[in-house]
Parts: sequence; structure tokens; C-alpha cells
Amino acid sequence: MQNVSISSFYHFIEIQNVEDIRDALLDFCVNSNLLGTILVSNEGFNGTITGEKLDILRVFSFLEDRLELNLSISNKARWNVTKSPPFRRMRVKIKKEIVALGREDLRPFSKAGKSIEPKDWNELIKNPEVTIIDTRNKYEIDIGSFPNAINPGTDSFREFPSFVDELNEIDKKKPVAMFCTGGIRCEKAAAYMLEMGYEDVSQLNGGILNYLENIETEENLWEGECFVFDDRVAVDIELKDGPPCLSTLMSQGIPPGGRDNTLYQYAVYAKKKWPEEWQTKIEEFNHKYMETPLPAQQVVKTIRQHEKKDYQYQCAVEPLKSHCNKTACKKRKYGVGNSKKVPILGSSNRKSLK
Repeated sequence: MQNVSISSFYHFIEIQNVEDIRDALLDFCVNSNLLGTILVSNEGFNGTITGEKLDILRVFSFLEDRLELNLSISNKARWNVTKSPPFRRMRVKIKKEIVALGREDLRPFSKAGKSIEPKDWNELIKNPEVTIIDTRNKYEIDIGSFPNAINPGTDSFREFPSFVDELNEIDKKKPVAMFCTGGIRCEKAAAYMLEMGYEDVSQLNGGILNYLENIETEENLWEGECFVFDDRVAVDIELKDGPPCLSTLMSQGIPPGGRDNTLYQYAVYAKKKWPEEWQTKIEEFNHKYMETPLPAQQVVKTIRQHEKKDYQYQCAVEPLKSHCNKTACKKRKYGVGNSKKVPILGSSNRKSLK
């Protein structure tokens, strides 16, 4: 399978005709053979899509024209490449918020903090007068953060307002610097802080990942690894796959359903890193970091279930191989039978298997 582009993007902007935007955007993405999920709400849009890069750029142009944006979405977007697209269909969903803080009345597009570029971030957080707040969840912060950053101790972003309510020791006139993985949470959190009366609030533009991309190692102040929501699981200071410290997440609050997925992601990492001893590494991972280690049989079962899903997905998006001639695979490939479960990519020519 050839590499395809994957892009994550967001923008806070007031959208009135949410339903019309949703329908038009979905049609445009489907006709462009893209897969992924885009959230649309009255406060903006937030999505991750995969496909040919030119097709993704056309979607960005569509949004810029339709919403009359005076900016380039592609310049703000995060790009990567993948051989195994993480999505099985294209979805555009209407949500109350594009990142859930539990404050639908908040308008980040009208009251935003100061956006700090990575090159200026070090100077800001070295200032002893600045309060630094990591707006991510505690299981993310456990494996890495900036020095002297406050850990709100939250299990989800919705708990952040409660953390601010209890933040009595900070003078609201003093500067506050906030950061997150990709920029969206700290941008919305900054808007909330401003609403709560804090006068000087800044956020790291593009988040930690943008910082790691643009700051040289010898000048980099990041400590540890950065949790990412893809098959890399975590990246180090040079944006390489992080070491297997990720298991702390499994014992300290991975959301329901996320524990098995994280175990599988670690298995993928281990197979690449230690092809001869990956099973041993998984056992170490399981017993060292889990408060209650999973039984060995359950570990194997979990990995096999995820591998099966990946294999089925590859059958849907790759040309049929001589070794993969199962009826179920043919159905997925050519759109015969229950094709709703797995999308048909790349072509509208659906062949019959009669």
C-alpha cells in the first residue's frame, strides 16, 4: 500500500449554518475519496482526515472559501504520512463544541489569548513571574511536560473549569502561559481563563508538537515524552517514537475502551522496536505498570482482535492479493453485501462477484 497523507486541523470561528456546512463538507470529502472525522459546531471545526495530499488541500480551500477565512488552514494543520489509514469511513459530525470543555456559551473566536510562537516560548516560561499551566490530562502529563508547569490533575478536559475555580493562589493580573499537545485545548482554555478575569493569558501556538518540530534539541526545554493520539503512542524530544513508558497511562486513567487500544498500540511499537523479543517486552509492560496486570491470555486475545481488525481493513483498501481470496474480503473490496461496515475507497466502479 502506498503512503497516504494524514492531516489534523482546527479553527475557532463562528458558524451559523452548521447543518449546511456539514452536508456540503461531507459531500466534498466523500467525492474526494477522503476518510476521517470532522467536527463542526457554532464555535468552529476540528478534524483529522487522510487521503491524497492534494485532495486534503482542496478541502481546506473549500472551507476557506465557504467560511470566508482570511487564513491558510494548511499552514496551521499538522501533517503526517501513514500506510494504514486509521479511519474506515468519512464522517462530518455536528457537535455542541469542537473540543469539549462543557461550556457551550464560550466563544474562543471572540476572546482569545495571545498566541506565542515556539521560538518565543522559552523566554516566556523562563520568566519567574509567569504561571505555566499544562492543560492536558494527568495521564498525558505523567510521561512529560515543561519544567515548573502546573498539573491540573484532570481526567478529562471537561474538568478544567473546576481546576480554575480552585486556583486561588494565582494573581489574576500576573501572566499565565498555557500549552497542550496540538494547540486546541490550550486555546480554548485560554479563552476560559480570560472570561474568569485573568488579564494576561497566552497559549503555545500549535502546541507541544509544533514546539518540538521547530526548536533545536540543545535549546529544547521539554522534559520526557509527549503522548500523541495515533499509533506512535508517544514521541520524544526529536519526535521519534518514545520509549515504552506509556504503560503508566494504562494504570492511571486511560478512558474506558482505551486500555486495550493502548496495549495494542504498544504491541505495534514493540514489534517494530524489538522484532525478536517483542512478546517479552509486552509482558514487562503489562506487569511493570498495570495496577492489576491483565492475564496473559487476555493480552494475547486483545492483540489478536486488533490485528484482525487491521487485517480486515487492509483487505478493504488494498487490491486483492492472491493469498487473500476470502469471500468476506471480496465483499469488502468490491462493495458486495454488507458494505456499510467498511467503506469502499478510490473508485466508484463496484464489480459484481456473480
